[in-house]
Amino acid sequence: MSRLELSESTSIFEPSERVNRLKPEGPIEEWFFRVVLPWLKEAQDPVEIAIQASVSSGRYYALQECAGIELVFLIRLSGRWHSHSCCPIVIHSFESREAIVRRHPRYAVLLSQGISFWRLPTPDGEISWKPTAIVSLEDAFSPFVRAHYREPDSEHDFSNWWGAHRLMEAICAADGKAVPESFREGHSIRWRRLETLECLFLHQRPREVSPSGFSTKAAEARFQQRVARWRELARLPKVVHVDDEMNEGWADAMAAAIYGAGEAVPAEYVPISDTADIGRIADMIVSARPDLAIVDLRLQRGLDRDQPVSRSSGAMLIGNLRKAAPGIPILLATASNKAWTYREMRKLGADSYWMKEGISEHEGEESSMANALRLREILDILLGRKYQFLRRLGLAIQLLESQGNHWWSDKQWQLSPRDQGYLAPSHSDVDSTLIFALLEKLVMSLRDYLRTFESREEFVGNEPTSVRQAMLDQMLVLIGKIVEAIHAFDQIRISDEQNGTQWARAAILTSRRDAIGYALLSCRHEGAHWNLRSTTELDDYERRVFAVLSLAVAWLAIADAVLTDSWDYDLDPKKLNTLVVRKDAQLLPLYQKLSGEQEILLPI
Repeated sequence: MSRLELSESTSIFEPSERVNRLKPEGPIEEWFFRVVLPWLKEAQDPVEIAIQASVSSGRYYALQECAGIELVFLIRLSGRWHSHSCCPIVIHSFESREAIVRRHPRYAVLLSQGISFWRLPTPDGEISWKPTAIVSLEDAFSPFVRAHYREPDSEHDFSNWWGAHRLMEAICAADGKAVPESFREGHSIRWRRLETLECLFLHQRPREVSPSGFSTKAAEARFQQRVARWRELARLPKVVHVDDEMNEGWADAMAAAIYGAGEAVPAEYVPISDTADIGRIADMIVSARPDLAIVDLRLQRGLDRDQPVSRSSGAMLIGNLRKAAPGIPILLATASNKAWTYREMRKLGADSYWMKEGISEHEGEESSMANALRLREILDILLGRKYQFLRRLGLAIQLLESQGNHWWSDKQWQLSPRDQGYLAPSHSDVDSTLIFALLEKLVMSLRDYLRTFESREEFVGNEPTSVRQAMLDQMLVLIGKIVEAIHAFDQIRISDEQNGTQWARAAILTSRRDAIGYALLSCRHEGAHWNLRSTTELDDYERRVFAVLSLAVAWLAIADAVLTDSWDYDLDPKKLNTLVVRKDAQLLPLYQKLSGEQEILLPI
C-alpha cells in the first residue's frame, strides 16, 4: 500500500510512518497535473491519499478556501491517465465536516463514498487509517459532480475542440498512426481544466457503436484506395475548409481525414479561419476552383450564437457559393444534430452533412471511429467521379456565361435545301438569360439526383428504380428544351401560326444542318417516353445521360459547333464521333474533359 499526503502545513503523521508528502504550490489544477498526476501514474501498489482541506488554490488568496477538496475532484476525474481514481481518500481539517459543507454545495463531496473525514486535533492525538475504496465511480461520484455542475462552454463551443480531438484520434487509429505530439500539446491545456473533466465524466456513454447505414470497413477500404490513386497520379484534390476554430485542431484533423494520417498537410488543402467577411470568403473559394468546399455552420461565434440556421454565417456563405459556383460540392460541418439543421442544409443546397462530435455524442472510441469513417465515406462520395462531374459541368457553364458573345445568341444559319424544296427560317435570336436559366435548372436537377442516389441524403420511397429513371429522364427533357430555345422554336411557332405553315422540329435541325443539336433533341425524345429499365440498365443509362449533358455544354461552348456539309447524318453514335473528329478539333476534347469518356455516347 502506497500512502500520499497532500498538505501545505506540517505533516499530521509520525515520522516513522511511510507517507509520501507533496506540498501544493501555485494554482491547484496546474500543480495537480504537473506534480500529483505523474506520481499517480507511477504508483504500482494500491494507493491511500490524505488531503488537507484548507489548501489555497492560488486563485483567491484573500478568501478562506478549501481547495484541497478540488483535489478530490481532480483525482477522481483524471482516471484516463492513471488507475487510482477509486482509491480511498482521507480529508483532514480543524473545521467540522458540517461547517465545510455549509460553505458551498461543491463541498458536499465530503459525504461521498470512499471519503473519510478527520477533525483535527484528534481526541487521542493519533491518526487511524480506515478509508474505503469506491466500487463504482459513476454511481458513487456522479451526484456530487452534478450537484454544482455548469457547462464549461456551450455545446457548440465544446465541440469545436472536443470534436477535432476525437476525429484526429479516430483517423490515426484507422490509419495505424500515432496522434502527432504537436496536436496533443495543442489540446493539453483544455484537458487540464477541471470543468472539462467534469463535463466528460457526466456525459460519458456505454462503449458501443452508434447505428449507421454503411459498412465502415468497406468505406475505409474505398477511401484508402482513392488516396493511393491520388498519390499515384500526383494529383491530390483541392479542398477549401472554412472554420473559425482552426486553432482548435480542425485544420490538422480534417487534413488527416482527407489525405491520410501521418502525412504532411499538402498545399491542396486550403484552411480559412478569418471569417469576418462572408462575401470575401465566397470570392476566394470561387477563385480557387476547389474540388470540394467544407463549411462550418457557425463561422462567427459572437454573432451566430442566437441566430437561426437560415441566418447563420455558414448558411450565408453556402448561399453565396450556390449563386456564384453552383457545381462545387459542399459539405456542411456542424455541432448541431437538430432536425431543422438538416432541413435547412437541404434547402441551402449543401451536398452532405457531417456532425462534429460533441458532449451529447461522447459515446466511446467505437462511436468516434464510426463518426470519423462516416466523414471519410462522405468525402469519398463528394470527391468521387459523379460529384466531380457535377463540379466540372458547373464550372464549364460558369465559364461559358462569363464569355459573352455566344455563337448561338444571334445566329444566321447556313441552310441546306430540303427534299420538298423549302427552307427553314435562317435566323434565330436567342435570349441568353433563358439558356442559362435552363442550365442552372439542369445543374440543380443533377445535384438533386446525386443527393438522392449518391450521397443518399433524400428519401426515395419504395420504388427507387423508377424514381431514379424519372430524374435521369428529366435531365434529357431539359436538354431538349435548351435545343429548342437555341433554335428559337417559339419564334417559329408564332411564324407558323401567322403563315399557315408547320415545321417539324427534326426538319428544322436537318435544314440548318445542326448534327449535334439533332442528336441532343433525339435524346430528349428518349427521356420523354417511359421505358422502365432494370437497375443494371439504369447504370448504363446514367452514364449516357451524363455524356449527353457534357455534349450539350460542349455544343454551346464551341463556335459553330459541327455543322454538316450536307445532311448525311443519322443517329449512329459512331458516325457522330467520326463527324465531330472531322469537322471540329475543339468540341471533342472539351466533351472528353467534361464527361471523362473518350467517345460520344447517346442513350438511344
